[in-house]
Amino acid sequence: MARAKPKAKRKARVKRAAVAQAVDNTKEQIKTQVIQSGQITTGKCSWFGGPDDNGVAADEGLAFIFNVDEAPHLFLPEQPDGTTGLARRLNPDVYYIAMRFDYDETPKDVLKDDVVAMVSAHGKTFFAYPADWGPHQDTGRLIDLSPGLMDALGVKTDEDVQVLFPIYKRKPKVLAIA
Repeated sequence: MARAKPKAKRKARVKRAAVAQAVDNTKEQIKTQVIQSGQITTGKCSWFGGPDDNGVAADEGLAFIFNVDEAPHLFLPEQPDGTTGLARRLNPDVYYIAMRFDYDETPKDVLKDDVVAMVSAHGKTFFAYPADWGPHQDTGRLIDLSPGLMDALGVKTDEDVQVLFPIYKRKPKVLAIA
């Protein structure tokens, strides 16, 4: 078997190092862009939504999603028995959140289509869709999470999570000035 020439080995090593550096630079650029897009907040969490959420009425709706067609990715295919509201139709396995959103800063139509949140705890991080306004201020909680997101993060009610919000899925629209 022929041995690789030292010069060829050196070139290959340099190329691998350059690729690794480019990947690291790209990761850092993405991280910087994500952090610049929102505000990081830490606070207590709880869960909400889905067929098993008896904390919401069977007919309770959502604050800015008024029918399944507006965000079909958030919902179960069928309305759970004995319910009519969208809060109980949320798919508990989908990663969604409720926060006390400021509609002047993040309007309802933007919440439905253009942003996500990044939620972290216990060294795990996941993206989640805004689905509702809450939790009530009297709870002392920052955020309500879907049951699936709570399980994925390994958190229980009243544990702290870190939230980065908003993260724009695409660049915000800019109006042209004539």
